[in-house]
Amino acid sequence: MSSDLEKLREIGAQKIFEQTHITKEHVQAILHKSFEGLNKVQFNGFISILEREYQVDLKDVKEAASSFYNQQNGLFDTNKEQNGVFVTPEKEKKSSAIYIIFSVLIISLAILYFNFENSLVDESKVDNSLIESVKK
Repeated sequence: MSSDLEKLREIGAQKIFEQTHITKEHVQAILHKSFEGLNKVQFNGFISILEREYQVDLKDVKEAASSFYNQQNGLFDTNKEQNGVFVTPEKEKKSSAIYIIFSVLIISLAILYFNFENSLVDESKVDNSLIESVKK
């Protein structure tokens, strides 16, 4: 364990939260090397803030996190990461199909509406030529 990490532990998660505005839970996760609640981008950002604010070197924490995230990538290699959330390809295909079906339904309803409206306009037209000939 590095002396820099020990220095941060002595400061405490509450004090670090007050100074850096990194949530207390995330600070505790970093101090205890528990990376399950953090995605890689968040972790790197928080480590950068801690190193800058407290002039510490958290190389050993970075190495532990790197091995954790590499191991996680092995578990999720068939999945894609979007905004920090892993999405399986099947789920992505299902949502695309739903959007396509919904779009087709909306377009069909629009076509039916306009056809019905046009048929009402056609029915309201009266052939006045027969009426005019009878009046004469």
